[in-house]
Amino acid sequence: MSKLFRFCLGLVIWANITSPLSSQGTLPPGVTSATNNETGGSKAIPLGKTHIIRVGDMSAAKVFTPPTVNAKVGDTVKFLFFPKAHSVSQSTFENPCQIASGPEGKGFHSGLIPVDQNTKSDDLPQWTLQVLVPTPIWFHCAPHCGGGMVGAINPPTSGDQTFEKFVDNAKKTGGKAKNLKTGDPAGGRGGEAGTGATLQRGPPKSASDLAALGGDGNRESDDINAELILTQNI
Repeated sequence: MSKLFRFCLGLVIWANITSPLSSQGTLPPGVTSATNNETGGSKAIPLGKTHIIRVGDMSAAKVFTPPTVNAKVGDTVKFLFFPKAHSVSQSTFENPCQIASGPEGKGFHSGLIPVDQNTKSDDLPQWTLQVLVPTPIWFHCAPHCGGGMVGAINPPTSGDQTFEKFVDNAKKTGGKAKNLKTGDPAGGRGGEAGTGATLQRGPPKSASDLAALGGDGNRESDDINAELILTQNI
């Protein structure tokens, strides 16, 4: 199983997007999603602690705050979007400002989410994922990556792939948004949806609603170890 695929599919993703976005987007090949555990025999990952990352702030700063979190399997990471327009896009350590891609599909991408300067704190768009594997997860804001707007979940604290080196890579390689616009799909972009793949709508009602299914319904498969779920309130 490729390193990209482990990163890309080690998450359950859902969203509560209040800004105007197109409806669904696509899932990587072989990945299906379900609204409850009646569609297969997979186990749900219990929900753990919630970590909040601010994407920008009310002064339109181009930063993730905090830039890194240490999350256990089952924890959730909630991204709160501030003005003016940002994305949360998965990348790799080697290519900080490019959306991760490989034979199996592309990494997660929230789409460009615009936020009005007058938006109240209770109305800020949210994009949330559940961590299903303990390996590092690298991400960036596509329009502002070249300025160092990057973040990570569970980055190493020593060795050749620390977060500080990831930031340096982003500033050295730069990066501009490519074909990003308001209305880009939120979540799981790239690749054809697997047979029978659907997208759940509405907030998850329980941990069992987040059951991860492999393409063949086998959670233990080496090729599929998680599900991407996108929900959108429109």
